Amino acid sequence: VQICVSGCEGAELHLNGRRVPYERGRALAWQDGWRHEVVNQGSDARWVFMITVPHPDLSKAWRKGQGHWPDVYKHLVEDPTENLQLASRARGPWDRIAQQTKTRDEHPSGRA
Repeated sequence: VQICVSGCEGAELHLNGRRVPYERGRALAWQDGWRHEVVNQGSDARWVFMITVPHPDLSKAWRKGQGHWPDVYKHLVEDPTENLQLASRARGPWDRIAQQTKTRDEHPSGRA
């Protein structure tokens, strides 16, 4: 979640091909596993208030890691079968699209 507090004019979030303009005081929430970028054509630096909310599927690792990302990651890889599947789901469609593209590049027939 981001709330633009300064330098909002001319800044926009590009999210899966959609452009969402920043407005001072307006909250924007999205899953950052989706393809995104911020473009600032304004004359001022953009300042945002940002809150990171972990995906619900990752809550067990988040609690074990006490919200400290390096520790959360360590807990995610402890049980790769369960946790990495959850992490993959939580990352959104962009991760899966990138993986499919990589597979097609490795196998020109499109078959893995």
